[in-house]
Amino acid sequence: MNDQFKIQNSKLKIDGDVTCAAADSVPVRNPSSATVVLRAERLQRFFIDGDRRLDVLKGVDIALHAGEVVALVGRSGTGKSTLLHLLGLLDQPNEGLILVDGTPAGDLSEFDRAYLRNAHIGFVFQHYFLLPEFTVFENVLLPAQVACSPFNWPARKQSYCDRATELIKLVGLENHVHQRPATLSGGERQRVAVARALLLEPKILLCDEPTGNLDPETARHIMELIFGLSQKRGTGILVVTHDRSVSERADRVLRLESGMLNNE
Repeated sequence: MNDQFKIQNSKLKIDGDVTCAAADSVPVRNPSSATVVLRAERLQRFFIDGDRRLDVLKGVDIALHAGEVVALVGRSGTGKSTLLHLLGLLDQPNEGLILVDGTPAGDLSEFDRAYLRNAHIGFVFQHYFLLPEFTVFENVLLPAQVACSPFNWPARKQSYCDRATELIKLVGLENHVHQRPATLSGGERQRVAVARALLLEPKILLCDEPTGNLDPETARHIMELIFGLSQKRGTGILVVTHDRSVSERADRVLRLESGMLNNE
């Protein structure tokens, strides 16, 4: 990411706008030897309900490498989504360390955390989270508008628009560019969400039950898109899933149980 992000005294310094850098890594099929793009150590997350403390995560350690797909499985209610939200900097742990592409996130301001998240992490959720008043094209373009300042947006707008157009075509929605989410099927909405997640070419893609609302055939197509990222662009992908056909294709499978992660 050029030199936008610099570590000084464990703080994130932002020298300008987030820019899209094309992934320059060769497709990785031996993840253990690849760069670690996301690391968490000793993560704890608990909630207080009156006099009762509910421990959801009890010292979780995880490392995600460039070019690998890791499936996160476990019973409903075990904290898989909680872990994903922590790793994606959407929430903060009570204890523990998270490093995003080598940058420690714990001491960052909310502003800096948002910039780090937007630059390095893409999200695909079960429920899409598209803006209903925006068209397909506008939804896909949104991360770039968030990343750029109003001063730099005019100079960068065309390149981002070209990228959005390319991604919309990649997910097979080139005939739906000007439609709004309400006019799309569930599978089409999820394709929009995938395209949006890829706009800034993130090093990390976090997926929370991305096929949970889809029929089997549509789910298969969505996962083909997602798995293709690790092979073609070296993206590190962590996917929460109950779908065995998804976990069987992953490079590794981790099970979250009783607040701890174990290899399957």
